[in-house]
Amino acid sequence: LDDGKNKAIEFYIDADVAVKRKQYWDVDGDKLTVKPLSLGKALAAYGDDETAARFVASPDELNEARRIFVRCSGGDVPESLEELLATYEALDPRKSFATPLDVPLFCIDALRLSADEPAPWYFSSKDLLETWETASGKPREEAYDSISMMNLREMLKVLRSPKV
Repeated sequence: LDDGKNKAIEFYIDADVAVKRKQYWDVDGDKLTVKPLSLGKALAAYGDDETAARFVASPDELNEARRIFVRCSGGDVPESLEELLATYEALDPRKSFATPLDVPLFCIDALRLSADEPAPWYFSSKDLLETWETASGKPREEAYDSISMMNLREMLKVLRSPKV
C-alpha cells in the first residue's frame, strides 16, 4: 500500500489481502494505491532498517505455519483459529508466527538442486508442497515433518549477519 507521499506504508505477501486492506482503509478510494513490488525493491526502499518496512503475512499462510508448528511439536491441531493460536502460543516460546507481521517462510531441505546450493524458501506453503509432490513423486502428507520455517524478519537477520 502506498499513500503517494511517503515510502510504501505496508508490503503484503498476498495481493488479495492488500486490496482488501486498501478498500477498508481508503474510504474515499483515492488516497491509497496497491502496486506490485519485488521484495528486493521493498527492502532497498528502507535500507538496513528492517523495522521501518511493515511486511504483512497472508492470514492463511500464517495459520498454516501455526498448524505445521503444532503438528510437528506433537500437538493436536485445533479446528478453530482462536484455539489454534492459543495452542501455538503455548508451544512456541519464541512466538515466531504470533502476529500478522510475522511473515512465514517455508522450506524443505530435500528440494536443494545440489549439495552446494541452499534449499529454496517459499512464501506459500501450498507452492512448497506442490513443488515437493512434483519433485519427489510423493504425497504432500509425507512432507510435513520435513518442513522448516522461519519468519521474514529472522531470515533478514540471518542474511545480513556477517559471514564467518
